[in-house]
Amino acid sequence: MITNNTKVGIVVPTRNRPENIKNFLASIERSSIHPAVCVIVDSSDSAYELPVCSFPLLFETPGIRGQVNQRNYGIHLLKKFGGVEYALLLDDDIVLKPEAISEAMDGIKRYVRNDPGFVGFALNVINLRKSNHIYRRLLLHPKRPGTVTTSTFCSSLSNLDSDTECDWVLGGAAVWNLDFLIKNPSDYPFSGKAYSEDLYYCSIVRDHARFAALSKARCAHIDFYEIKKADNISRLAYIEGVNDAKIRIFIAKNFRQYSVPMTAMHILWVGCLGVVFGSASLDRTAFMLGIGRITGLMKSTGIKK
Repeated sequence: MITNNTKVGIVVPTRNRPENIKNFLASIERSSIHPAVCVIVDSSDSAYELPVCSFPLLFETPGIRGQVNQRNYGIHLLKKFGGVEYALLLDDDIVLKPEAISEAMDGIKRYVRNDPGFVGFALNVINLRKSNHIYRRLLLHPKRPGTVTTSTFCSSLSNLDSDTECDWVLGGAAVWNLDFLIKNPSDYPFSGKAYSEDLYYCSIVRDHARFAALSKARCAHIDFYEIKKADNISRLAYIEGVNDAKIRIFIAKNFRQYSVPMTAMHILWVGCLGVVFGSASLDRTAFMLGIGRITGLMKSTGIKK
């Protein structure tokens, strides 16, 4: 029998991805525990119909654009539902495994029982490709999952074998203490699609908050939007690389725990690796991602092309 957990509410920002939302909602239907409410905050260009759900669903179109702004809007709506203590923040390209909510709440209890300072909990994305040892070494990848280096590089929070305390949690696959989010809203300074907004936010609150990754709270990342635009994937990879580099330099400049020179060197190194390996393997996506990172670094540091 499926029950509702009145302590957790879900918030999902979305734009022009109706198929993603339908698949996401289907995964909630299959969940062993349903949320107190699921809030979809949509900024799509055209209307679409949603399936009937057996759990409370709010479909909001407030005219707000920007992934973080939409998420903040949904977070504040959760306060209207009495008893909601935790916000499950998900991107629209995430689908939950049936036991994900139940395992997340059990994991939260274990951590908070020992230290109420734990307020953010990453879910375990299990279908992302796991890099081999040599590749991780080349990328200067820290061995411990969820580590953030002085170069603003974040080690993976996917394919986890066990729970672990970490330095950051995923922006679109995590559970947060709702009161903490209300008291510490994200002021991510860029509009549109958010890049590294999770690193930005965790860098702000890390001095008075602790985070953990929950290995049994499993989910998958399935981006139907990008699959449909496979012909434009190289262009998307280039844009991704440019924006990622620019945001990382911005973060390094604004938080003293990071080093701008180390961040710049790491972006350049990873960008060059992408160009070299993309050329050698005829992988246009890797090649364009590398070019994008180098271009973003140049734009963010004032180096002229």
